[in-house]
Amino acid sequence: MYDDALLVGIRPAEFWELSYGEIAAAIRAFNRHEERRAKERRADFAVQSSIAYRQSVLTAQLVLEPKKAPKLEKVFPECCAEGEKKQEPAEHLWRRQQAGMAAYVAAFNEARWRRERGNAHARSDGRD
Repeated sequence: MYDDALLVGIRPAEFWELSYGEIAAAIRAFNRHEERRAKERRADFAVQSSIAYRQSVLTAQLVLEPKKAPKLEKVFPECCAEGEKKQEPAEHLWRRQQAGMAAYVAAFNEARWRRERGNAHARSDGRD
């Protein structure tokens, strides 16, 4: 366990001050982080290999039949501005979120006011 702790970045002086649970938690966190990094690397490789394949097909097509070459937007739609989804400007999104929160607060306050008003009527009727 000492070697594993050193591998994850725990200094030797720290190791002796930590409990077994703290060391095990640090090792688990390190392993999760490394798994996430490996998954990201696999995803990057998949994207790169897809681009390389499309590029080789496009090159062959340009060499063999240059008049039938597709447009760049068709071959690489994710790289062209027309293929991208237009994102809402941050200010508009903020305004929509603010309006949604204001509506939620108003509904919550209304429900609370009705509950309190209902309890006040119940107490005045002696129906505690």
